[in-house]
Amino acid sequence: MFNSSFSISPFFKSFCAAFLFCLLTAYVQGQSVNPRVVGSSGGTGTSAEATISWTIGEPVITTHVQPGNILSQGFHQSFGATATISVTPANATVCGGDAVELRVDFTGSGPWSFTYTDGTTSWLHSNVTDNPYIFNTDVAPVWVGPDPSVVYTYTITWVSQNGFMTPGSGSAVVTVFKRPVTGPMYHIPNLVGVMDIDGNFYETIEIGTQTWMASNLKTTRYNDGDPIDYPGSDDGAWSANNTGAYAWYNDDEATYSDPYGALYNWHAVNTGNLCPVGWHVPTATEWDTMRDYLIANGYNYDGTTTGNKIAKALASLTLWQVSATEGVPGNTDLPEYRNKSRFNGFPGGQRANTGGYSAIGANGIWWTSSPVAGTAGLRRIYQSQVMLQSQVLSTNYGYSVRCIKD
Repeated sequence: MFNSSFSISPFFKSFCAAFLFCLLTAYVQGQSVNPRVVGSSGGTGTSAEATISWTIGEPVITTHVQPGNILSQGFHQSFGATATISVTPANATVCGGDAVELRVDFTGSGPWSFTYTDGTTSWLHSNVTDNPYIFNTDVAPVWVGPDPSVVYTYTITWVSQNGFMTPGSGSAVVTVFKRPVTGPMYHIPNLVGVMDIDGNFYETIEIGTQTWMASNLKTTRYNDGDPIDYPGSDDGAWSANNTGAYAWYNDDEATYSDPYGALYNWHAVNTGNLCPVGWHVPTATEWDTMRDYLIANGYNYDGTTTGNKIAKALASLTLWQVSATEGVPGNTDLPEYRNKSRFNGFPGGQRANTGGYSAIGANGIWWTSSPVAGTAGLRRIYQSQVMLQSQVLSTNYGYSVRCIKD
C-alpha cells in the first residue's frame, strides 16, 4: 500500500488567512449601506456570507440581518423624530386678521426645528424646546371674497432633530370669515361677540375673569341712539369740542375705520353711553387687573412673571411699524408671544387736541374712563417698547376705545 501525507506549511496558512481576510473585507466594504444607519455599542452578527462585529456608539435599537448584509441601527435614530400640527379648538373659526393659535406635538427629545406652510407661504421655527409647542400663526389669515368664508390648511413640511429631517404630519384647518361691518353680515359659527347700535359686530375674548372686545370701537352713535359729533377736517371744531366727538384717522373712513376703529375724545367716553348696553369703557383699575393677570400667567414676552413686558402679547399681528428691538410689537420675533392674549391691539394712532393726526402704525392708545385732575387716564403700547404704559393727557385728544363687559 502506498501511504502518503499532505501538510500545509505555516507560511501558506498565513497567506491563505490573509487572502481570506482581504477577500471578506473587500466584500463587506462593497455593500451599500443607508447613510442614516450607524453602528452601535457592541455585538456580533452573522449573515449567509459575512460576519461583522461592532463596538462603536450607543445601545442598539435594532439589527437587521439579510443575505449578504447586516445593518445595525443606533445613536437613538434622530431621524425618527416626528411632529404633528393641530389648531386649538377655540380658534378654529376666526374673523379675517385675527390670530390663530397652532399646536405642534413632537416625539423624541429637543430641541427641534420645523417649517410649516399654509400652501402658499412657509415659515421656519428653530431651536424649539417646548413640547407641545403652542404659537400664533406668523401672518394672520385674511378673508378673501366674494365667498363668505375661506379655509386655510396649515401643514408641517419637515421637522428636524439634531440635523436629521423627516416629514411632519397632521393638519390645522382654520375657517376665516369676513370681519363684520355695518350692513349685511354672514353668520359665523361659534363666534361670541357683541353688536353696537350701528350694527358693527365685535368678537369678544376672556382675559382672566374679564370679557373684552377684541377690536376697537367704531360706533358713530351713543347707545341711546343720539349721534356723536363729527367735526371732520375742521381742526378748530375738534379742538373746541367739550361735549363728545369722534374722528376717522386723517378724516378717511374708507381707509382707516377697519380695522383701526374710530378715535374718540374723552368727553364722548365720559357720557357713559359710548359702549353697547351692558358694556362700558374700562376704568384704570380694570386695565390694571387685565395687565396683572397677563403678567402672572406668563404673557410677558420672555415667559417670566417679573415686570411688565406684555406689549407683544397685546399687539395685533399686522400693521405695526418695524422695530429691531426684541420682544416688542414691531418685531416679528418670538411668534409664540405675538398677540398671545388675542386682544388684537391695533396701532390706531391719535388725533391731537389741536386736530392733527399722528402715530398710526407706531402707537396703540386706549382711553380709560378714569379722570385725573382735569385730564384722563389712558393705556398705550408702542412699536419699540415691551410695556403696556400708563399715561394721562388732555381730554380733547382723540384715542381708540375698547369696551369691557359690565
